[in-house]
Amino acid sequence: MAKAAELNWQRLPLEGACNVRDLGGYPVGIRQTKWHAFLRGDNLSHLTEDDEQFLYDYGVRTVIDLRSDEEVKREPDQLVTRPDLSFIHVALGQTDYSDTEVLNELQKKVLSQGFKIESVYDDIFDNTKALRAIFRSIAMEPEDTAILFHCNAGKDRSGIIAMLLLMLAGVSREDCIGNYILSYSNIYESKEGKAELDRAPEEVHELVYLMQNTLGGYIYDTIEALGGARTFLEEKCNVSDKEVGRVKQRLL
Repeated sequence: MAKAAELNWQRLPLEGACNVRDLGGYPVGIRQTKWHAFLRGDNLSHLTEDDEQFLYDYGVRTVIDLRSDEEVKREPDQLVTRPDLSFIHVALGQTDYSDTEVLNELQKKVLSQGFKIESVYDDIFDNTKALRAIFRSIAMEPEDTAILFHCNAGKDRSGIIAMLLLMLAGVSREDCIGNYILSYSNIYESKEGKAELDRAPEEVHELVYLMQNTLGGYIYDTIEALGGARTFLEEKCNVSDKEVGRVKQRLL
């Protein structure tokens, strides 16, 4: 099939990124979330020229980079060079998840059972200043263009932003969690991800399986416990009612 950018792609056919996905098509009552409004993604530093053009033709005019300062410095976004594209960097924490040593150390902590991976997500929810900046930025962007937000793997930091957006729109718990889970197949079925997992010991396979089957629900339930997406954004992150309404309107 030709890479027609006017079509609705669940996972976009990019060569240099494996986990760029549209948040469109999820049922909300008799409606569905809009296509070509929000894309979530992984590292964009390896995009080809064709990838860049495809994203532009798909409607992307704003990129929000959620990575740490070090990650951005090490592997800057390819799309930044386009003069008619808005680039926004809001770090959801300063951990460098592109550093293999950092990831190995985190993996050791989790496997030792003295550290819960959920605490990484709790730190993101506590970072209300960054979340406020992200959602206020979204509210200010033109409604007829696509916003692409991304981190390194496109799973955790992007996963929380995607979950907040989908919950704000009224998407079901099942579909919100399903959207999170898709990252695992995209990452670990890619050539690089499969090779990495094949080299890993059995306990890492078990950890990935556990994360895949529990963390999406943990994110959803945490947001619910905080009052739901709208209440959390307005009361904890200090995003105004009008701004939250504009963000929601983009997706419906």
